[in-house]
Amino acid sequence: MSDFENDFLAELQMGFIQEASDLLSSLEGSFLILEKVPKDKQEIDKILRIFHNLKGSAAAVEFATLSAFCHKVESFLVLVKNDEFDLNNTAIDFLLKALDKVNGALGLLQNDLKAQIDFSDISEWFVKIVQGKKQDNKNDDKNDNKKVVSDTYLASASKEAAPFVLEIDARLIGDYVGELKEHLDAVDAALMILEKNSGDSEHLDSLFRSFHTIKSASGILNFQAISAFAHTLESCLEPVRDKQHSFDDRIAGVCFEAVLLLRKICERLIAGDSKAEQVYETEMRALAQRAQLSIPQEKGRPSEAIAGPVADNDKKQESSSNSGTTIREPIKVEAERLDRLVDSIGELVISETMVSQSDDLKNIPPGSAIYKHLDRLNKITRNLQEIGMALRMVPIRQTFKKMVRIVRDISKKVDKEVVFETYGEETELDRTVAEKIGDPLVHMIRNAVDHGLEATADRLRLGKDSKGRVSLGAYHKGGNIWIEIKDDGRGLNRDKILTKALEKKLIEAAAVKQMTDADVYGLIFLPGFSTAEKVTDISGRGVGMDVVHRNIVEELHGAVDIESRLGEGTTFRIRIPNTLAIIEGMVVTVGSERYVMPTQSIVMALRPEAKNIVHSAGTKREMLSLVGETLALFRVAEIFDVANAITDPTEGIILVIEDNRRKIGLLVDKILKQQQFVIKGLGENMKNVPGVSGGTIMPDGQVGLILDASLLLQVLSRRQ
Repeated sequence: MSDFENDFLAELQMGFIQEASDLLSSLEGSFLILEKVPKDKQEIDKILRIFHNLKGSAAAVEFATLSAFCHKVESFLVLVKNDEFDLNNTAIDFLLKALDKVNGALGLLQNDLKAQIDFSDISEWFVKIVQGKKQDNKNDDKNDNKKVVSDTYLASASKEAAPFVLEIDARLIGDYVGELKEHLDAVDAALMILEKNSGDSEHLDSLFRSFHTIKSASGILNFQAISAFAHTLESCLEPVRDKQHSFDDRIAGVCFEAVLLLRKICERLIAGDSKAEQVYETEMRALAQRAQLSIPQEKGRPSEAIAGPVADNDKKQESSSNSGTTIREPIKVEAERLDRLVDSIGELVISETMVSQSDDLKNIPPGSAIYKHLDRLNKITRNLQEIGMALRMVPIRQTFKKMVRIVRDISKKVDKEVVFETYGEETELDRTVAEKIGDPLVHMIRNAVDHGLEATADRLRLGKDSKGRVSLGAYHKGGNIWIEIKDDGRGLNRDKILTKALEKKLIEAAAVKQMTDADVYGLIFLPGFSTAEKVTDISGRGVGMDVVHRNIVEELHGAVDIESRLGEGTTFRIRIPNTLAIIEGMVVTVGSERYVMPTQSIVMALRPEAKNIVHSAGTKREMLSLVGETLALFRVAEIFDVANAITDPTEGIILVIEDNRRKIGLLVDKILKQQQFVIKGLGENMKNVPGVSGGTIMPDGQVGLILDASLLLQVLSRRQ
């Protein structure tokens, strides 16, 4: 195989992996639906169609082992569809394992296209069922009229696959149309070159590659007529590419007409026409026949039949899009490019701020047109900033979907009946935040099912429903994302938590009397803390919740609140910022230094009177006395060793900051202003500075450190 062919195949394989991953993302939910409604024909058809298409497409890009495995799963699903095998829990388990195996295989292949995948541990189960059923049908004369699973049936996509209409998400149709248009543009460009230079091998390869990719992509989404049409064009171009025939006006004319025809289909698909393929089926067939006639056949070699629905006029398939639905056509962009764009917008925001607040503007008269231009620049920049942030936003739906499977698997392992509910799946958050919140949610959902919910017998004894309930939801509030995990289980036992914390010497006995419920519940986030009676492979080691708190607080700059009633259940509320790229903050000065404190951490700012400053009885430490509470008082100048700062609290400003219901007072010199800041990472030398989460560029070009309330409280509590 030539270098070009190797590169070409690799490109097709990577395209297949991406398309296959998109298709498989919806299957887990379908399997779980079948677990509750085993006879749901729509879901069975959907799963069968996906595995059928995966089988064919995997074979086309030379993933033979994956194709063979999908063939085995497909064979089993045909039995289910024909009511020859009843879906039970064991079958669902194996289908889910098969899905995991295929997803795992795609992940391995993405990193190494030559990776060897072993499916034997799972495929044997499907083979045993299918072969057993074939034997039953063979031995039972009464079943002669029943459909028997066979390789002939499975190989005939046009005969038996036609009734299986896959309800593909409109987003996938939009992706497909976007990709199709890109390849049609490439075909147009190649044809223009080839008309002038018919021997240009590079553009012949491009032409061939485009039609080949259109064929594969169309087949995956069940556009069989388009796939067969592209296959015919590809076959006709093959002898031209192999120098057996020259590229002439007849071939060019057919290809130009093919592009126009496929563009018409694209427009109908985007408009939501469910019969776009059927409308142009006759034209595709006629043009395909002309394409074959444009290439002289080898002597004694019959013309290749036009495969699939194009050749079979009796087999009509509906398109997989929903009738009447307007499909938004997306554009695929690499995540790295998107991140660079958003970073550049952030730099633009910084530059605009530096210009608009420059001291040089003081020398320009107030009525000058420059102010009008600066105002317009500000509006455009802010608009770009909003657009940039919107580009990074994704629904939390995909993260929530993963939890459905986790609840299902854990509930079976611990033998508990669980009703799992989700809401707010459309809530959008920054892509980076969505990726990082996944692991903490897994830990918390596992704990809710394993520790939070009582065993079925215990629930019945307590007069509760035998089925435990766990809910997971998300919503926007106060410029943040809130995620709630709620269960109706046993609740947190305050006394048990305190006893365990004292045993492990995580707290001092003298501090117990002053601890609120929130303080006590917060102990479960300490490293090594666990009240589990025994360690299992699910939980009980005292590691999970520590990781949860560290990820949410330190990496996502969020917070976790806990509400619990013994015997009634527990609710965890996670607060995280919409994005990790921009914050709203207060600029404060300490000596000659400037710092940024996120406004979401500030409870209040005040200039205290002398009576508000008191001293603790034991340590003589300065405290801030407010109505109903007394807070520890710290000087930012002492924390960061800043000279020439205000030391008398009555002459400066005290910021009362809060994290996870803990409050302290911070003395600063003064507050300059409040505005949005683009967060920048710190270099290796400064990334571990205590109490600092990042940096930002100030309007004068200097760097300002962004303070983190959670990190500051950790540092200062250790000093106390």
